[in-house]
Amino acid sequence: MPSGSNAKGRPRTHEGTFYRNRDDTIPGFELDIADLIDDHVRECGGDLSFAAFRARWVTRSFAFIHNARFPELLQGEYVQMMYSVAVARVIRDTAPLVERLVATYALYLLYHTQPPETPRVRVYVTPRQMDRVLALVRDLKNGRVADGVRVFREM
Repeated sequence: MPSGSNAKGRPRTHEGTFYRNRDDTIPGFELDIADLIDDHVRECGGDLSFAAFRARWVTRSFAFIHNARFPELLQGEYVQMMYSVAVARVIRDTAPLVERLVATYALYLLYHTQPPETPRVRVYVTPRQMDRVLALVRDLKNGRVADGVRVFREM
């Protein structure tokens, strides 16, 4: 069994983070997603629009993250791992609303930029996570963040 895996050979997790090797280095895709979200939150200047986030996504050519899959992982496993990183940021109750919203935009774009030659991987969440997502949708409606509500509706 490779180091950094559980009994089934899957990557082990710790607090929503995926570790791949002996020294518990965080994989690049997780750092990239976190960096994208954090940069946008820091530099958005109060612009909560989906268009502003999408512009940052395009500037960074972020859709190519799907091509950075570990060779030992199936495409579906890799996409689900990326979803897990974004979902962890969406449901984090202690995070500011803007960070949760930007993580939602990232999840939406991860879903819609999957390679066309493979079947589209669905976003799987637990019932507890879904409760937190629904609470976020209520917050977005109360805050009149139309783009955030629209993104959830389309997912």
